[in-house]
Amino acid sequence: MVNSAGKCSLEQPICLRCRKAGIECGGYRVPIVFVNTTATAKGVIVARERPNVALRHSFNLAAYEEQYLSLFWNIYLPNGSPCGNKLAGPYPIGSWINIAKELSCYNDAARKSLLAVCMTVVGQREKQQWMIHESLQLYTNALDEVRTALSSSPTDSDDAMLVASRALAAYELLGSLDEGQGAIMTRRRPEEYMFGRAHQLFADSRVQLALASFMNKKRCFLAEPEWVHIPWTYIPKTAKDYMLDAMIQIPAMMEDLELWTRDDDFDAALRLRKAYIVVRKDLETWEQEQLPAEELKDLRTRLSDTPTPTDMVAAQLVSCFWTLKLITNNIMHVACLTSPELKAEPEWTESFSTTAQNELCKKIAEVVGVLLHPASGVFWGQYAMCPVAISLLYLTTTQQLRSETADRLLGSFSEQINPDALIRFVLGVLKEWPGMRVSSLPILGKAEAKKEEQQERPTYVSV
Repeated sequence: MVNSAGKCSLEQPICLRCRKAGIECGGYRVPIVFVNTTATAKGVIVARERPNVALRHSFNLAAYEEQYLSLFWNIYLPNGSPCGNKLAGPYPIGSWINIAKELSCYNDAARKSLLAVCMTVVGQREKQQWMIHESLQLYTNALDEVRTALSSSPTDSDDAMLVASRALAAYELLGSLDEGQGAIMTRRRPEEYMFGRAHQLFADSRVQLALASFMNKKRCFLAEPEWVHIPWTYIPKTAKDYMLDAMIQIPAMMEDLELWTRDDDFDAALRLRKAYIVVRKDLETWEQEQLPAEELKDLRTRLSDTPTPTDMVAAQLVSCFWTLKLITNNIMHVACLTSPELKAEPEWTESFSTTAQNELCKKIAEVVGVLLHPASGVFWGQYAMCPVAISLLYLTTTQQLRSETADRLLGSFSEQINPDALIRFVLGVLKEWPGMRVSSLPILGKAEAKKEEQQERPTYVSV
């Protein structure tokens, strides 16, 4: 320590905090520990080999990392933990979380990816700007770790890479990282996802990749037959898996619709019609055999109460199901209006009607509040983004923004723990649609104005 005369005062230990607090400083030195050993023979030095043990990272984890990861899980998960529910068997959702917790203890890429999401979510919740800046640094470091691992490691580390890419894609909120996640997934053949942890991660990762392709309106490799069937050769599909089988076909329908309307590609129109027939049949079968009807009935009787874990699962499933019906019927309706030669079947007429479409939006608005309830955490709030965005998109294009359904959807934003992220996601979806005027939605118009005011400042995305 240097005194006022510019010379060292030789004070030990050097601790300004203790001096200012007026307490005795314990110092920084580690006490010397003596270990008694006995040589096996006179004049022989006994050397003990250090065991090669892979220690959990958490044994050496910085205290702030443990603290904020704990706070993050409390915010992210419903009531702070991945609670069990009676629908967990047929409708497993979020099974990657427990795997992520385990792998993050041993893998730097998985740990830093989770920490990046952690710091941005907690930072926004606690209004701590330094945490948001720290999250960007962690995000950059995690990308470097993933890049290094992919270039030098065999595929046996891909479970950790799938966890890392899942967390990084969450950080970007379905941004540009879906291609990276898909690239990591396709490092293995479909046969390598038939068992164990790899199968769990693959099945759970399909949700995010399907949504990313959904929003990009581009075909997804997951829709190819080998990726639809081979990973389930030995493990039976769940109701969630069957729903995703239908969902991953929709991006191709959206791409074909664009090819047909833009380039007059009639082959694309025929592919679209064929795909619609298949998806429509799949959704009808799912409704008859897999819809959690009893749980939905129970949910509707107590929408004003704090939702249970079973309520959250039921709300996610039915809102996703109704969203898929809404978007597929609209895609085919637009195609038939554009090209009468596509010949809509008589039984499609009712599905294409404004009354039927409005009813789907009304049903979504009725249950989506469960996913946005504070007790549901950020985890379930993410599943509300697509249903809310698609419903508002339909209501906007049909000039029904002053309806009770639109008011209910917009009002649900205020319930979420992290409403800014939800609003940004919906803004992104609506602005991607040609001719969309975001300012016509009151709460989104305010958010857009605020965003324009701050566009000169550095921005950070969050989950």
